[in-house]
Amino acid sequence: MKYVQARSFIGRLSSMMPGKEGILDSVEWDTGASVRKNNWLTLSSNWSVAHQQRFWFGYYEGKDPGYVIRTVRIEDSDDYFSPWDLSRNGYVGYYPTSKNPVRWRIWNDGQALGLPLAGRSEKITIAAVGSTFLGIRNRPSYEEQFVQAGASNKLIMCLDIEHTDVPEFNHVSALSAYRRR
Repeated sequence: MKYVQARSFIGRLSSMMPGKEGILDSVEWDTGASVRKNNWLTLSSNWSVAHQQRFWFGYYEGKDPGYVIRTVRIEDSDDYFSPWDLSRNGYVGYYPTSKNPVRWRIWNDGQALGLPLAGRSEKITIAAVGSTFLGIRNRPSYEEQFVQAGASNKLIMCLDIEHTDVPEFNHVSALSAYRRR
């Protein structure tokens, strides 16, 4: 697999689905409070954390081309470098020891994402190579919303791209210039 820096970027994801608005992060309930756990990708309230989690989208071409998506450190307490991967039942988790992370395909209004531009893009959908689109199940709004491949409600997202043409994130120190200070 060959890394393609020109197609790689750092950004944030939010849901645009009516009645299911919020941020994609790793927020779970813990003793009555919202806490970033860095275990599972979740759809969370816009107000659940002080700073929304950012992700590195690194594009690789070759057999089964696509993006490896990793968390990007914002604060000292945040996880970073963990790639998105799929559990046996299709939930998107953060797997720091994954040797071959899932590659993801990103569509912008039904078209494959081309050269990314800084700014906001709407009508974004994401699927693992060879899998179905990411979505969430029908659950009451007060319950945690875990993101899952093939869930009943396909996530239609907004992608806010902060940085384009970013280097390969193959070591925890590789993106130190992009860390929020």
